[in-house]
Amino acid sequence: MSRLTLVTIAIIIAELACHKAQDNSNHPISKSLIRTWIFTEQKIGIGGPAEWTAVNPPNQSLRFNADSTLTTSIIIFAGVHSFTATDSVSFKLIPASNYNNITVMKYSIDTVKGILELSPTVPLCIEGCSFRFKAE
Repeated sequence: MSRLTLVTIAIIIAELACHKAQDNSNHPISKSLIRTWIFTEQKIGIGGPAEWTAVNPPNQSLRFNADSTLTTSIIIFAGVHSFTATDSVSFKLIPASNYNNITVMKYSIDTVKGILELSPTVPLCIEGCSFRFKAE
């Protein structure tokens, strides 16, 4: 076999080995998510392109705790008491027993700017929606 073929085979084997080593059954939540976040903007489209707009009232908060509990003063997250990871970029918001909706949210964190963006994986809004937070 040529040297190029051996190198290619070695790269493929290494790539497969790395994927096998990953544990897909338990995705930890990013440690940078565990803190208090201030709700600053929302992007909700009403028939046209969505734009980021400031939230009103200001200073609403969302707190992700290390024990997977969640506390919030934000009305759209009312009833949610905990969260659990579904993969490395998503988590489930789990409501209290008297609520029946479980929402999976994709999240991204800009750790340099201290910005968290959440987007539901199943549309909660007709035109789609996203929520932006600033680290407290």
